[in-house]
Amino acid sequence: MPFSPPLRRYAAAWVALLGLACAPVPASPDAAPSSPDARAPAPSDGGRADATSPVTDAAIGTDGGNDAGDVDPPVDAAAEDAAVPDECAVTLTPGTTTPRPTWGVPRPALRRTFRDEHTGACVTRVTEASDDAAGANPPAWIRHEYSRRAAYNADSSLAVMLSSNGWWHLYDVPAWTHRGELAVGALSEPTWHPTEPNLLRYVGRDGAGARVMQLDTRSGDARVLADLASELRGVWPAASRGWTKEEGRPSRDGQILTWQVERDDFGILGVAVIDLSRPAGSRVLGTLSTDQRPDHVSTTPSGRFAVVSWLDGTYAYPVDRAAGTVDFRDSARRLLHARSEHSDLAIGAGGEDLFVYYDYIEGEIAMVDVATGARTALLPIYGADHSAFAGHVAGGAFDMPGWAVVSTYGCTIDYGARPCAHGERFGDDRLALVELRAGGRVLSIAHMHNGGDDYWSEPQATVNRDLTRILFAARWESPDVEVSSYEVRLPAGSLTLP
Repeated sequence: MPFSPPLRRYAAAWVALLGLACAPVPASPDAAPSSPDARAPAPSDGGRADATSPVTDAAIGTDGGNDAGDVDPPVDAAAEDAAVPDECAVTLTPGTTTPRPTWGVPRPALRRTFRDEHTGACVTRVTEASDDAAGANPPAWIRHEYSRRAAYNADSSLAVMLSSNGWWHLYDVPAWTHRGELAVGALSEPTWHPTEPNLLRYVGRDGAGARVMQLDTRSGDARVLADLASELRGVWPAASRGWTKEEGRPSRDGQILTWQVERDDFGILGVAVIDLSRPAGSRVLGTLSTDQRPDHVSTTPSGRFAVVSWLDGTYAYPVDRAAGTVDFRDSARRLLHARSEHSDLAIGAGGEDLFVYYDYIEGEIAMVDVATGARTALLPIYGADHSAFAGHVAGGAFDMPGWAVVSTYGCTIDYGARPCAHGERFGDDRLALVELRAGGRVLSIAHMHNGGDDYWSEPQATVNRDLTRILFAARWESPDVEVSSYEVRLPAGSLTLP
């Protein structure tokens, strides 16, 4: 079975941006890349701090990077958060018919807040490579990694961002002060501790070593949190790598992990479910041997299901946390969708595990209750004049259950014959909230003014735990503008839902 289109697109994006001389992505899961660069570049030495220091200080730059000037009255984001926490309150109107945005607006100045012209939401451009990572080998951009990767820590006081040369960057929030680079390389799946705001967990590059590390961002001390290699080798003697393949995450409490396990040459061995709360030697709850490589693997927020996104279907496998077992039998698994599509796992208003996804078969964003299999349509993808759009889902607002964030791109008319004009359809360049219930509300938050047409300018919005901060990526109104992350703030208590 070949590697999935998302992984090929991810690799191609690195090649196009950095000019890497890469081997082609292998046609077989057992054929490893001849170079790790086939997946992503190794961090370069130029322009970074000493690799022995996981966190390095970096001076804050100016508000530069905007030749065209500010938009609306510029407001200092940190001062606004501290002094007037409800200034960014918005009233969002349900529905998918919204006014079209004004195009031709100058790119917002770095770390200055403007208001969305229709919803009043506060939006701030928070990253710029030339300002935040100057050096001998500066990156082309800095942005959050992906919709499923939580950029914000447990209390939204810190955020991690990825740069085009493969390094992770630490920021203070809400000021968005650039703290420096982390000695955590590309493809290491950094995941914040669920309750301790200064602790960041990660794996080796491409899961190398089959272990979980933990970094204290205050002291810079890193330690091995869990070494799973010997336990996994009890099942597969050649086990050398363990990871979600970049697009999964642990349970809400950070304890249950689902990994795909590989040989050192990237050959797939199987899937394993791990409980970090158990003593060493008894952390692997269950395994499934396979020669078929999943697109990615993940875990539901409750930790009660391992979700494997096979290329021919996405399935959930029940996990009994108390008994320490996983049921990988075909008769026990539940089909969530017949394909592997853009999706995320979320929590429903009643605490249920939900699989929220783009269903291009039925032409709608839908959700499935993982425990029962009940499917609910949420939002049409296909519309008038044979229009359609693509997008991503972020379900990480675990402290605000019942909602997911969607970010859209690639809107076309007449079966792809022409692109949508700016805001011509709801699915054009839209950031929105979707209520996770039958007949649930769709609330437009902002138009993202994205002029990019490459992988790294896809908005891929991600959200913090309490749904007060959302990040999206954009090349502001032009493919020639640097990719930046933009933050939308919805302060707690000020998000008025009709």
